[in-house]
Amino acid sequence: AYYEETDFCVRLWESGHRVVYDPAVRVKHFEFASDTGSGQAMALQARNRERFCAKHPRYLAGRPVSDPANLLRARSIVAPGVRRVLIIDDRVPLPALGRGYPRAAELAAAMRATGAAITYYPLQFADCDWADVEDTLDERTEVILGQGIAGLASFLQQREGCFDLVFVSRPHNMQVVNAVRDRHAQALAGARLVYDAEALFAMREIERAKARGVPMSSAQGHDLLQQELVMARRADRVVAVSDDEARHFREAGCPDVLVLGHALKVQASSAAFDMRSGFLFVGAITQDDCPNGDSMLWFAREVWPHVRAALGPGARLDLVGVCESAAVQALASESIRVQGRVEDLSPFFERARVFVVPTRYAAGVPHKAHEAASRGMPMVVSPLIARQLGWTRELLIGADAHAFAQACIRLHQDAALWAEMRTGLMSAVERDCSKAAFDRAVQEILR
Repeated sequence: AYYEETDFCVRLWESGHRVVYDPAVRVKHFEFASDTGSGQAMALQARNRERFCAKHPRYLAGRPVSDPANLLRARSIVAPGVRRVLIIDDRVPLPALGRGYPRAAELAAAMRATGAAITYYPLQFADCDWADVEDTLDERTEVILGQGIAGLASFLQQREGCFDLVFVSRPHNMQVVNAVRDRHAQALAGARLVYDAEALFAMREIERAKARGVPMSSAQGHDLLQQELVMARRADRVVAVSDDEARHFREAGCPDVLVLGHALKVQASSAAFDMRSGFLFVGAITQDDCPNGDSMLWFAREVWPHVRAALGPGARLDLVGVCESAAVQALASESIRVQGRVEDLSPFFERARVFVVPTRYAAGVPHKAHEAASRGMPMVVSPLIARQLGWTRELLIGADAHAFAQACIRLHQDAALWAEMRTGLMSAVERDCSKAAFDRAVQEILR
């Protein structure tokens, strides 16, 4: 009696196996229920503790001393060489929200697949439904809900020395982490700090001002960009989403810059040209003037009337994704169908003939365009998106409303062009978005 289960667990660990804790399991333990009244329970505990210690001296010598201060480190068994990683981002990375979260979810999964012990800290949106957490992140990932910005300093102080690597996504989160480090110099003691740019947000603001007809001066744009770049120099390494954005960080004096884009595999929908019709846009629209909201309002007002005039009243446009913009919701009509969030995008990728990405201002690399390309969806995009993707021959580009409309009409009507674009896009995804290259970059980040 006593210490048998502890002995068994240690024997498993010493043999290289795992012991799994499942929080969904409930066991009722009736203390001393097996003691038939002899009063020997306490004596058996003392005797078997001595046996246990005598049997496993090497294992016990490597464990933390029994002290409440050692609880966090003692509660998880991490094999030698395993990296302990803290990821700080806006929120739990629900892929359906877009805005870099599909990449963030893939990154967390790839890190976990290497065996790393992951702690995820949502900073700006500190709460999340646990069902969504479990759908998004590996069950062995520790997720710190409910603390957010207010709790970060205390959390880092409590976990001092617990992490080998701290991975911070997005500039506003990096600013918070830098502020904590300024107040508590040892907050990241022993950890390498990696800044994940996710996107150069200053570039988006410069393009936004231009799209609104009030462009920034060269000096204003330069100052805004430099603020973001200088902040990144405090990190040990910078991760950018594209070679173009990586160049900016290197020129700003960041010595260690790595590129990590998207990981996708080609899974082309099977429907042929003549089995399809209409246009498709996929992306989260959180407000009227977010990049996706602005692009859809511009497309509906400036481009869509020309497309309908050429293709007839049967032309259809499906907008798929979270839509919280009242102005975009008001676009709903017989020809524009605002679908909202859907669980499965496959039916839309099977039915539509042309994908559109009319984004006028954004930063990073558009996941929605990469995903559409992986499904074999020919597309018309803005010059900004073509530049971010680094693609020219694989797609059609609309520099203004008239050119965008003409490209949409042409791609919707020309079966040979459609087939050529489809083949080129799938090849581009295999070249630029391979899972193997993504995993190699993640391994380099952890090294």
